Amino acid sequence: MGKKKEEVTSKGELKVTYESPDDILEEGVKFFHNNEFDNALIAFNHLFTNFGPRDVILFYIGSVQMKLGNNGLAKFLLRECIRLNPEMGEAVNNLGYCYHERAEYKQAEEYFMRANELLPGKPDMLSNICSLYVNNGTPDETIKWANKAIEIEKDHSNSHWNRGLAYLEQGKWKEGWAGYEYGKINGNRTLRNYYLGEEKTPEWNGEKGKTVVVSGEQGIGDEIMFASIIPDMMKQTNVIFDCHPRLKNLFHNSFPDIPVYGTRKEKIVYWPQWHKIDSTILIGSLGKYFRLKNSDFPKKPYIVPDPELVSEYKDKLDKLSNKKKIAIHWKGGTLQTNKDYRSISLDRWADLILKYQDKAEFISIQYTPEAEDQVKAFNEKHGTNIHHWKITIDDLDHTAALFANIDLVISVCTSIVHLCGAMGVKCWCLGPKKIAWRYGIKGDMPWYSSVKMYRQTEHEWGSVLERIANDTGDFLNADQ
Repeated sequence: MGKKKEEVTSKGELKVTYESPDDILEEGVKFFHNNEFDNALIAFNHLFTNFGPRDVILFYIGSVQMKLGNNGLAKFLLRECIRLNPEMGEAVNNLGYCYHERAEYKQAEEYFMRANELLPGKPDMLSNICSLYVNNGTPDETIKWANKAIEIEKDHSNSHWNRGLAYLEQGKWKEGWAGYEYGKINGNRTLRNYYLGEEKTPEWNGEKGKTVVVSGEQGIGDEIMFASIIPDMMKQTNVIFDCHPRLKNLFHNSFPDIPVYGTRKEKIVYWPQWHKIDSTILIGSLGKYFRLKNSDFPKKPYIVPDPELVSEYKDKLDKLSNKKKIAIHWKGGTLQTNKDYRSISLDRWADLILKYQDKAEFISIQYTPEAEDQVKAFNEKHGTNIHHWKITIDDLDHTAALFANIDLVISVCTSIVHLCGAMGVKCWCLGPKKIAWRYGIKGDMPWYSSVKMYRQTEHEWGSVLERIANDTGDFLNADQ
């Protein structure tokens, strides 16, 4: 391999002369593994321009695009790489990852399995196969593939993480929380530092009598769900709660005896200077101390909405009519969190709404940007009057105030379900066959008493909606 005549600059154009393309490739690979993707692309694009589409060049350009989240472009480049070199297991694996991120799971499985054949005994390959079965209603498969990876590499963090989620899905709480802790190693969970200097805030290890910052994490629904453990934590420590900004007022009303700051999304926080903080803990890690068996879940309401807003919504709903009030929510999730499995088009709700609109007021709480137009179009098409109030949907304080006055919420799997459960509001949750660990694989959720699960038995909604419609009739006729 030849030598460099100059140093590589850390930004701008590639201003270096090499004796051979191997030197450029070596430098680009270093940039790639250091996550300096702009500089890596400069090197790899230089190679592509001057030496053509060699398999290794296509592999690295495609892998950079994959790391940047440009999975469509990455798929094209990696497929070309594999066409030139069908035996390059790393390229096959990364192509599987791109399909996985685009929720094209059948293709992802094909390429992950093939990568495992080309590179047998690699825990990363086995872990990728394992990831196919997470939030898929198949926890046994997750555990099987995770165990294979862990047999090879004892502390393989992704495999422990995925296996932990599978155990949680099964209600094996102790084993599940142990795996959940590996999220702090593989990057799925991030501890914050609440000391203003260079010293790191120690993680809480269960000591009583300490002042502990409980830091929110994951999505809004997760944070609401995990907040059910805050009252247990308050019995043992002086709690400071750093939560999602959209939840600050709700948590302040619900836990008035502790400081609540809505700053967990901010890079720098200054309020720690007002407290003598001993340690910190991510809110999800409280489970390993307080939720180790089913009887540890109190299932009591713990979220208290703003009383003034509650009064306003009581007046608003009373003015509509004296009918029962039913809120509906039909779409949830993202591409990466099975939105297609978790969503039902509004038109599929037509039979339910048309059948009972004389006995109930239906209120949309759908928060997607197109929801208002969808409701308007539905009303015009069917002659219905589904209500859709933007402020109620955009502001969780208003959502909670509405729920305090609602008779029933019918929702797919979203944060709405967790808010209902946390408030003790009657909620019917439509659960897909491929469902996240929070909802379990059978029965009702262990976290709440007011949420009833209506689960798919196959990948179709017809029978679920039929059961919902029948039970809605019983619900509306119960007081007659």
